[in-house]
Amino acid sequence: MNTYHLALIYGNGKGTWANGYRKSTLVLQARRDIDCLSTDIHHYLGERYTTKENLRQNRSELLALFNKNLDKNFKRLVID
Repeated sequence: MNTYHLALIYGNGKGTWANGYRKSTLVLQARRDIDCLSTDIHHYLGERYTTKENLRQNRSELLALFNKNLDKNFKRLVID
């Protein structure tokens, strides 16, 4: 297991290079270096001791939790 900095990015619905995801998509970025996080982040979740595989295995639970806490209705969670 490693320490990752986690951040949430909302899909903007445009086909841009940095964020070409649909508006119904939520992106969870996990980076070891905080400087490597995207500039498009909406919420910084802090530093967590986890693995990307663990995040991917719990994708549906994470999506439900984020939808509840953010009062949104995202359909898809991408672990990046």
